[in-house]
Amino acid sequence: MKVRAKWMWRSLGCALLCVFVVAPWAVWAQDEKGSDNATLVVAPRSVNLGTFRLLPGQSLEPGSFTVTVTGGPKAADNQTSTFFVSCDAVWLKVVPTTGNIPGSFTVTVSISKIMEGSFTGTITVVSGLDPSKTAEVTVSLTVVRTPGNLLTVSPAQIQLDFTTADLSARAFPVLVRNADPSDTTFLWSAASAVPWLILSPSSGTGNTTATLTVDPTKIPVLDDDSYVEGKVVFSSSLSTEPVELVVKARVIRVARERLSVYPGYLFWSLERTAEGSLDAAFAQTLFVIAQEAGWFATVDVPFLNVSVNPDLEVPGSTGRSGSIQVTPVAEALQVMGYGRFTGRITVSNVTGDAFRVIPVTVDVRRPGEPISGPPVMPVISQATAGFLMVETVDSAWLELILAAPRIVARYPTQAACAQAQGRWMDPDGMPGSLDETCSLDEKIYVLLSFPDAQPGTVYTLSAQHPNGFAVAFQSGVKQPGADDFYYAAGPIGSIPLGPVRLLGLQGRIIVSSRVGKSLADAAEVQRAQINVRTPEGTWLVSETYRGAVYDYGTDRALRLQRDSESYDFVGTWGDTPVICRPGDGMGRLYVLEFWERGVAYRYEITSLTWQKMAGRWTFAYGRSWEAFEATRVAFR
Repeated sequence: MKVRAKWMWRSLGCALLCVFVVAPWAVWAQDEKGSDNATLVVAPRSVNLGTFRLLPGQSLEPGSFTVTVTGGPKAADNQTSTFFVSCDAVWLKVVPTTGNIPGSFTVTVSISKIMEGSFTGTITVVSGLDPSKTAEVTVSLTVVRTPGNLLTVSPAQIQLDFTTADLSARAFPVLVRNADPSDTTFLWSAASAVPWLILSPSSGTGNTTATLTVDPTKIPVLDDDSYVEGKVVFSSSLSTEPVELVVKARVIRVARERLSVYPGYLFWSLERTAEGSLDAAFAQTLFVIAQEAGWFATVDVPFLNVSVNPDLEVPGSTGRSGSIQVTPVAEALQVMGYGRFTGRITVSNVTGDAFRVIPVTVDVRRPGEPISGPPVMPVISQATAGFLMVETVDSAWLELILAAPRIVARYPTQAACAQAQGRWMDPDGMPGSLDETCSLDEKIYVLLSFPDAQPGTVYTLSAQHPNGFAVAFQSGVKQPGADDFYYAAGPIGSIPLGPVRLLGLQGRIIVSSRVGKSLADAAEVQRAQINVRTPEGTWLVSETYRGAVYDYGTDRALRLQRDSESYDFVGTWGDTPVICRPGDGMGRLYVLEFWERGVAYRYEITSLTWQKMAGRWTFAYGRSWEAFEATRVAFR
């Protein structure tokens, strides 16, 4: 929106001038209408200093402002009405701390070199005549540390699941860089705190790509399937703190999977020169293990080349195994410009009933642009035993695997199992092959509800129903025949849901897996709450353009609402109509577009939470992408 924003502040200094000089009278003036003499009145009551973007280790004293104190209890003829001031934030200094009413005091802001994030301080004013009469001034600011001379390690965190069916080591490229591209002569070294993490090389000079090897044979196998955490600590000659690469891994005791592909994603960061040539893109390898003979791989974008080698033996594997070499196609990327481009590699077995989808991201940077990390996948946090919390958006791809533990017992014959009121399970149909199991809970149910969109209705997922699902409960009452619509009639290892996009959904989705002989006595073994976010609501936008920062206020708020006829969101930015469409669900969650004064604008949203969204933007005559972020102030 830079073309239409000529009236905006041209620098952060102008913004601070308005905050500290104009605002106390024009914006934050206290409305004293209706107050009595016993009410202590301060002006301003709230001060938001905005966002300060500083280099790492940089401090700043952006200025001060004045708070006036009026009102309060009426003083007798021989008394003076006074006030006392205190503050709970060390980055705020108040002078003087006492005075007469009416009067004032000065608040000075001091940002230390270690401050980063959002801060709120409270200044309390107390009447000297009546301590029960108080007033408060809240002061808030945000400090963002922009890269200078800064050691960066990408990725910064990896989470891995191994199974006892495949204990082969996995390797990942680790990019060690200085965020300032002009200094590449620094020294660095790394040390692992656990024996199952090995980095090679473990030291070097300047920007380096190292290899992190994770050896699952040395990872402790815990009974509760929880994650074991390991760290690799990177130090350097740069004047910055050490950087940690955190790896969370676990080994799960399971039978061999029909199809396994690792690693779970691929990422390249390539620099493109002004002449258009790209960094050399090294090939990365996907390892495939399949129980059945025969599998194939497909890719959905032209800028990736996929080469399959079905004969490579993978240590520890059985059945048909092999590898896939994946390489970015320089000729295709050179005509695509700068930006983050995404694709998907799908590995399927011959029958098509087992497949894995591997997301791929290629980040093409401008000359001298710092390296950014790999895309962030939806965050899944374990709140309590058997409970998962998933944060995602309706345009993203979601794949969820629920646990389905079962109560089993060993009985020598089918008759003994029946006498124990269990269900006899013989997967291969061959008596005496030692795979027979007696299930004492028999059925697994998967319940699905949308408490925000459809309160009171609970569905059950079942292949026994022609629609694939049926209503199990309505307003807490179990529906007739619901016991017959189970997910599986016997023990299974897990319940995979997805990958699927949640387009059109919003709010909470509750998924519950239960085991028992019927819905009436089925016990819940795992519950997942999926919080689906969308860009709907009112946003205040801040964007950069040629090194300057532009903050749009409430008079130019971005307002979006869902289009009832599609998956799009429509609305206005100020007075300009806009449309926001779903992106590919990985690199671009949504794409917001509009025209203004004959110029086409495009905003790509790459991250979205309940409070913040961020991404990049450009316009028809622009030659590069700029960054933007926004804060949600209302959900409607």
